[in-house]
Amino acid sequence: MSSQLIIFIDESGDPGLKTDRGASRLLVIACVVFNGQFQVKETRRKIAQFKSEHKWKQAKEIKFHKTTPDEKEKFFKSIKDCDLNIFASIIDKEEARKMHIKKSDDLYKTALISTLRQFKEMKNASVVLDGAGGRGFRRKVTSNLRKELNDKDRKRIKSFKLEDSKNETLLQLADMIAGAIHENYNQKKEKRDNCLKYIKKRVRVIYQIKP
Repeated sequence: MSSQLIIFIDESGDPGLKTDRGASRLLVIACVVFNGQFQVKETRRKIAQFKSEHKWKQAKEIKFHKTTPDEKEKFFKSIKDCDLNIFASIIDKEEARKMHIKKSDDLYKTALISTLRQFKEMKNASVVLDGAGGRGFRRKVTSNLRKELNDKDRKRIKSFKLEDSKNETLLQLADMIAGAIHENYNQKKEKRDNCLKYIKKRVRVIYQIKP
């Protein structure tokens, strides 16, 4: 892959560990990887076209939990031919207890690092994360991430940037993908949205983190 890698990351679920008090059972981290600015622009164009066709304002934020099953299906159909790759990790918080993870910061960081490490070819990547509503938390978690992922033989990450997903459609795409993966792996959900079938060929890794 080229050295112009751009990665957009979002999650589905939350890093809270108290599942008996409302925290989600699963945490999913989804990385959407582009091999250059042309692919980024083309995908943004496809999403803008989707919004126009559905008479949505371009400023409207697309979020998985706020879209209907019909809207989800149409969205994934619209981006199924985009030139991108998907790497994701799923952590079940019951398993996290066996790993002796006791802080939400550590859970998020473990999931994020595990996801990025699945991308074996990663080099000089520009990474964009959703910072809306948790900028301080994500800054804290990612402050030493470059040190942990980069080594003397390879610089995996060139830069980290926090953006508001309201202003970045590709973070909205990452949200939709993370949500679709979460839905697919949620064992308690009787009826699942099967949106992943449209982007199956784009999914490189869905890694289930275990002790």
